[in-house]
Amino acid sequence: EAQKAAEASLCAAGQKKFWEMHDLFFQNQSYLKTPELKNRADTLGLDAAAFNACLDGGKSAALVHEDVVAGFRAGIEGTPASFVNGRFIGGTVPLEELSALIDDELTRKSSRTETRR
Repeated sequence: EAQKAAEASLCAAGQKKFWEMHDLFFQNQSYLKTPELKNRADTLGLDAAAFNACLDGGKSAALVHEDVVAGFRAGIEGTPASFVNGRFIGGTVPLEELSALIDDELTRKSSRTETRR
């Protein structure tokens, strides 16, 4: 159901409601079938005809598919997944671990900058 949900988010983005749709998805991830996606669009007050035409017509399907393929090529096999300066982080990590990784990258950058001087 993630494919259609991603398409729905892009259809909502076309009406400047991407983040609102995103937030609705994460409030309850159990309801991501097409009729439920359309109900969520109604909840947001989207133009139903335009949203339904976008979703049913697969307007965003190719873009979502391209993103999935790009993710697989980058080594992503699931979510959440992040990169910090090219370093892959798979899965959920504690804030402290993520902060330490960012700090390490900032230190590396500072070292490289000072070496060039």
